[in-house]
Amino acid sequence: MAVSICAFNSTELTNQELIDDGLNLFVDWELSDMFSDLLLSRDLATGIEPGELDQIAQIVNVDVETIYHMSNYWDREQEAEHLSRLTNEADKAKQLEIIQKNNENLIGNIEKVYETLQLLETAILRTANLETLLTKSNAEFYENNLYFSTKNKPYHTRLINDVTKMKEFIEFVKPLDADTVYFKFKTVY
Repeated sequence: MAVSICAFNSTELTNQELIDDGLNLFVDWELSDMFSDLLLSRDLATGIEPGELDQIAQIVNVDVETIYHMSNYWDREQEAEHLSRLTNEADKAKQLEIIQKNNENLIGNIEKVYETLQLLETAILRTANLETLLTKSNAEFYENNLYFSTKNKPYHTRLINDVTKMKEFIEFVKPLDADTVYFKFKTVY
């Protein structure tokens, strides 16, 4: 499953003319497939150890909940697809209420996410041999620990590259008046 970091300007969400014209600020950048696995590892951890991102957070002493929360946003496409599967109107209304609450909780999160990414980037780069400090919560995800290495290994997907890419993405969209960032998961066939 692929994941993108996306951004928009929440004030445009209420401007019907912009909605009708499809002119809402919406930008997305692809992240590595390994980062998608990292986000999912919290829910799929099979042992007593937490997922790798939670372990990293403990090791480097950075709260990463804002990063996890970015997975809770439902864009219009996802919302419509999800609600179309439900036949009972009461269930649809309940799900719509949950979706709207999740979305409202993320509006305006860009500064908090950016601060978290800055702290995480700095802390990861200061942590020697991070890859050796982790216990694999789900061995099927990470066949080797290269993803967690901070050593410069060209052509390898690494956590630090994903963190830096997200930080640079926010630096790019902030001058475009983006105030909200989230993750969008896409099924790859």
